[in-house]
Amino acid sequence: MKSDYSETIELLRLHSELYPLMEPRDAVKLLYQSEFGCGHMVPDPDRARAFLKAEWENTERDALHRPLDELGGGFVRVHLQPIPDLARLDALAEAFILSAVPCGSHEGFMLRLEALRSAAGQGITPFSPEALEAFLKDYLPHGCPAVHHSEAFRREYRPSYRVIKKALFPK
Repeated sequence: MKSDYSETIELLRLHSELYPLMEPRDAVKLLYQSEFGCGHMVPDPDRARAFLKAEWENTERDALHRPLDELGGGFVRVHLQPIPDLARLDALAEAFILSAVPCGSHEGFMLRLEALRSAAGQGITPFSPEALEAFLKDYLPHGCPAVHHSEAFRREYRPSYRVIKKALFPK
C-alpha cells in the first residue's frame, strides 16, 4: 500500500502543477477516478457513443492540448480537444465502454484521501488543509459519492474527457 500512497502524492503534485486552480472537490474527483475509474457502468453503449460524439462536436479542437492526464490506479483521462477525427473518437468510445466496469474499494479510496490530507499538509496542493477539511466535513457523511469539478476548474480548464483504463488508450 505504501507505493499506492506515494503514487497518490506524486499524482497530486503533478495535477497541482497542471491545474493550479484545483480546489478540494477537484482533487477528490481525481482520486475517486483513480480508485473507481469512470465509476459507473454503461447501460446503453449506443447512447454513450452518441453522447460522446455530441460532446466532441461541441468541444473546440486543439491539436496541442495534452492527449491525456495520468490518474494512477491504471486509469487516464483522455481529453477530447486533440482528437482530430471520428475514427479516433470511435476508438475512445470503445475504450470507455470497456473501461466502465465496477472496480476499486471504499478502503482504497480512504487511503487515497489520507494521502490527499498529507499532500495538503505538505503544501503540495494549491489549497490549504483547512479548505480540504471543510470540504471533507460535508463530503464524507454522504458516503463519498462521485462529484463534479468545481466551477472555477470548469471555467478555467473547460474539462472535456473520458476516463478509461490506461491499457486501452487508443494510439
